[in-house]
Amino acid sequence: MKENYYYIKISKFWTIFWLVISILIILGTEGKGFLIIIIPAYYYDLLKNCKYYYNDDKLMIEFGIFNKNQFIIPLYRIINLTANDNIFNFGYIRIVDKGQTILLKYVKNSRDEMNKLIGKWEKAKIDNVRNEVI
Repeated sequence: MKENYYYIKISKFWTIFWLVISILIILGTEGKGFLIIIIPAYYYDLLKNCKYYYNDDKLMIEFGIFNKNQFIIPLYRIINLTANDNIFNFGYIRIVDKGQTILLKYVKNSRDEMNKLIGKWEKAKIDNVRNEVI
């Protein structure tokens, strides 16, 4: 059975920002500072290998460049959600569940994404088949 997942969008701001800064430094040093291009390459690779997505039951977090990590959080276990946006329209979502606190970093429109996730979270709490006490 194919499950429908909603993917949380990640901002590419830091990749573009460091790419512009790197190009300016390379042009200003007449090519001698070419190693600075490693910074935007790092952010590109970091953001390319980072995925946040969820469905009606669980939130999945995948990240890592060399070591791939995956967290699966059942939505009914979440205790609190908060979001923080900056002036560039991206930020983070802080998720507190029964055992840990997780930050979803570089989230585009983090407040809107949090509100969408809250809708699924509320539904998952109501539909909780295990009837766990929070």
